[in-house]
Amino acid sequence: TGIAVCDSENYFQQKVSQDIHDFIRGFGDKIPEIEGLEYNVQTNDQYIGEGYGKASAAVLNVICELARIEGILLDPVYTGKAFYGLDTEIRQGQWQGVSDIVFVHTGGTYGLFPYRHVIEQQLMGM
Repeated sequence: TGIAVCDSENYFQQKVSQDIHDFIRGFGDKIPEIEGLEYNVQTNDQYIGEGYGKASAAVLNVICELARIEGILLDPVYTGKAFYGLDTEIRQGQWQGVSDIVFVHTGGTYGLFPYRHVIEQQLMGM
């Protein structure tokens, strides 16, 4: 399941399907196990938020909570919003009973700079 933070569910379903098709076309003869591979693209686009580079207080709170607990920094532009979506879905019981959930941290360190003071204040408890 992908948590989209830009563009629609439909866009990502088409994009991922096309990427998989292109990969199989380009490498299928080198990796015979992928021939006939079935996949199900699932995208949740409920966490796009206020726009590019605009993070809500709730997103910033989750970013800071993860930084405090795990020492992992997420940017508020993409990855932090996606993690906020995952965290919200877990808390709402979306993956109840699932023991292993993997979140792919895609980077975005530079997106932290415009939010430096906000994040510092939250992390320092100010």
